Order: sequence, then C-alpha cells, then structure tokens
Amino acid sequence: MVDVNDFAPVWKERSYSGSVEEGRVVEEILQVQAVDHDGTKAFSRICQYHLLTEDAPFVISEDGKQVVV
Repeated sequence: MVDVNDFAPVWKERSYSGSVEEGRVVEEILQVQAVDHDGTKAFSRICQYHLLTEDAPFVISEDGKQVVV
C-alpha cells in the first residue's frame, strides 16, 4: 500500500477577501485555491473546500468558487 497523504494542502494566497455591492446579484464572489503536492490524476480530489459557518448564505463548489444561494 502506498501512502498518498504525505503533504498538507497549501493555499495559493495568504488570505482571501471578497465583497458584493448591496442589491447586486452575482454568481461568483471569489475563488479560493489550494494545491496538494500529493495530488495525482488518481487522487485529484484530495483538496476539498467547506464553509465552517453553518447557515451561511453561500455554498462553495468543489473548485473553490463561492456561489450565492
């Protein structure tokens, strides 16, 4: 068996911030991205994104894009 989780994911940016004008409807606010040096074609879904705040008015897709609900 091969250990495929030797490296922790690393964020592309140190921090992320986004904003939306009040009354404006948008589909994408910002995109976050991390890389995982363990990632290979077979294990390309090692990095996943989740919002920690319950009942947030957003969802985050598997590619790291936040989408307004």
